[in-house]
Amino acid sequence: MNLSIIIPTYNPRLDYLQIVLDGLRSQTLPISQWELIVVDNKSEHALQGQIDLSWHQQAVVIREETLGLTPARVAGFEHARGEINILVDDD
Repeated sequence: MNLSIIIPTYNPRLDYLQIVLDGLRSQTLPISQWELIVVDNKSEHALQGQIDLSWHQQAVVIREETLGLTPARVAGFEHARGEINILVDDD
């Protein structure tokens, strides 16, 4: 695996997040070459089950209970398996 795409998010606007996910889904790099990690940074309503990542076999939503961008990014980095980590905003 070459890339890890990490999206830290806290109480996201789901319509904006879906646009980001649709953009990632439509890009041309084969899915086998990248993983997708959505870091739910202690959102009031857990994201697990609210977003559909079934289109990507290597996609996961993880939860980080320490609020803040840095802890969310660190959680994403710790979960990442790619050689290169790419941070993507949720909007």
